[in-house]
Amino acid sequence: MFKSILIIAFAILPQISMARNFEPTFLGGKKPATALKGAVSDYQVGDIWGKHPISQLDQLPPYADKIAQVTARVGGGTGWFLGFFGGKAIMASNHHVCDGGRGCQRGSKVFFPLKNISLTVDAYYGSWTDTDIALFSVTVPSKYIDFFRENASPLQFQRELTLDLPIMTFGFGVASNPNRSLMGGFDEDCRVLSEEIRFLADPDEFNPGPYKVFSFANGCDVSHGDSGSAMVDRTNGEVIGIIWTGRIPKNKNAQSSDYIRQAENGNAEFIWSEMSYGAPAVEIKKVFQKVLTTTKNEELKTVLQDMLD
Repeated sequence: MFKSILIIAFAILPQISMARNFEPTFLGGKKPATALKGAVSDYQVGDIWGKHPISQLDQLPPYADKIAQVTARVGGGTGWFLGFFGGKAIMASNHHVCDGGRGCQRGSKVFFPLKNISLTVDAYYGSWTDTDIALFSVTVPSKYIDFFRENASPLQFQRELTLDLPIMTFGFGVASNPNRSLMGGFDEDCRVLSEEIRFLADPDEFNPGPYKVFSFANGCDVSHGDSGSAMVDRTNGEVIGIIWTGRIPKNKNAQSSDYIRQAENGNAEFIWSEMSYGAPAVEIKKVFQKVLTTTKNEELKTVLQDMLD
């Protein structure tokens, strides 16, 4: 799993500071983040490394600026702002970033680098391993409410996966990123590689998580610290899922775009063991629907009902 240094994945995490100089969290396990070296070769999918600091890009793809603006450092990972639901300002990250609330507990700070502001977590609602997602709310000062309304990026629960759909991610992964800058990824390999959804065990050899997650395969470059990043349809800006893990270290064949194309047409097990993996919004919807019938937290019920309506 890609526990990031909260929103990677794309992990069971150590106690992590919420300050800006936090360490990245592993994607799925409990090893100390200090073991991470950030070598691109451990994480790269396809011919090129497709993650670049946002500050160094002359132009972003269409729709990219919106999600980038509301992507935040959360604990040792990544998170993003979904929108105002049930009267609360709701954010998401991975279960393994927020496990037990440790990465997103009340009073913690999340930092939005493109806006250069920190917001305070005011409620942690919980996390659910089947889709490795966590929800919490933040306090938004009145002067920033319009900004967050305009850039809100909710999960699109009705979206089905489409093979070869180009996607993009934004996060704070460690690979080739010593300053933990906000990085964007949207090269030609960053796309949906299978319309199938599998209940997948964590393939991260560095630090595997102990649970399975409903997952779709994709070819995006993600590293530890990207956990909790939104997975965004590059054609229209809709959020179709959340990164949670990937194969680490990568097989050499995973660093060949031609080999990946060939594998799509006859080597499904390669696609399901060597790529990056996200939890799709359609499965997250099912989890939230179940929570609605079981939770005793009335505020969470109101939030989820508003999200699902």
